[in-house]
Amino acid sequence: MNNLIAADVMTTPVLTVPDDWGMDQLASYFVDKNISGAPVTDATGHLVGVVTMTDIVRHSSMPLSQDEARDTHEYYLASSGRLYTDEEMDAQIADRARYASDMVEPNFVKIFLDGTPEGYQVPFVEPYSDGSGEHGLGKFSPAELQDIVADFDAQGIATFMHAVGDGSARMALDAIEAVRERNGDSGIRHRVAHLVLAAQPASVDDCIVNTRRRGCRIR
Repeated sequence: MNNLIAADVMTTPVLTVPDDWGMDQLASYFVDKNISGAPVTDATGHLVGVVTMTDIVRHSSMPLSQDEARDTHEYYLASSGRLYTDEEMDAQIADRARYASDMVEPNFVKIFLDGTPEGYQVPFVEPYSDGSGEHGLGKFSPAELQDIVADFDAQGIATFMHAVGDGSARMALDAIEAVRERNGDSGIRHRVAHLVLAAQPASVDDCIVNTRRRGCRIR
């Protein structure tokens, strides 16, 4: 990995976008081409800048109404990619042993529970501070996440759950607890990653449960 240079990992050919395109047109183009950004050119073809999905979200989400926030959330759920079909993913999981080595352990998957606070894409226990009353929208319902984690757990695969908001972290820990009740203690260590905010437990007694949830250590 350390021997790679930009030329080894770059995308070609270079796809550019005109400087007069609107946000919707840019977003649709990125999704159609499966890219997250592109150089921007003027009418003469000269390079004038770079635009990315992050720029689109930032400028499209200030300010957003609650309905617009949900539209943004649904857009990202739809556009965040189906790089593989369910059948292809199942085949890769079944064949994962061939990717194993002294340096690679393939028995885990990463699950994105949320994104970034822009556009209310991060669930929080308390409402956002902008007065909208929104708590944020995650990528899964609690029941969906429990089914996903339970399925991987049954296959001997650990989950690595990306959670920025305390609402997402709480749902992840609840899912782990529910999966242990459903599958028994498999010995698999499921994880909550990139934990930025965690709700404070009401008491030590509230914290000490099967999974030591609510922001506490998991056994």
